[in-house]
Amino acid sequence: MEKAGSLHARKRHRLAAARTVLAAAVGFGGIAVAFAFGGEFPSKVPVPANNPMTPQKISLGKQLFFDPRLSLTGDVSCETCHNVMGNGSDGLPLSFGVLGRVDTPRHAPSVFNAAFNT
Repeated sequence: MEKAGSLHARKRHRLAAARTVLAAAVGFGGIAVAFAFGGEFPSKVPVPANNPMTPQKISLGKQLFFDPRLSLTGDVSCETCHNVMGNGSDGLPLSFGVLGRVDTPRHAPSVFNAAFNT
């Protein structure tokens, strides 16, 4: 069994190695989103008419995003992998899930501009 310190060191190393690739991907991702909206970003986030945005819904979403109690172990929130104080992602080529598992061979995509995803 691998020690937790070693696991975190590997995670930090992967983060450093992935930053260059991530910077390029974010740039190309922005271009893809712009093309999806006819070549330019909309001036505001599209909101469905039958589900209006309210301050209460925004507050609830923020509370749930940062609440680790929703995870299996009670210690991993959405923000753990989608770090909004960083780049909206963990920046790793493969993301670690609950209990340090890599269940799916993919990274945690950035949540920045996620409201514009088509």
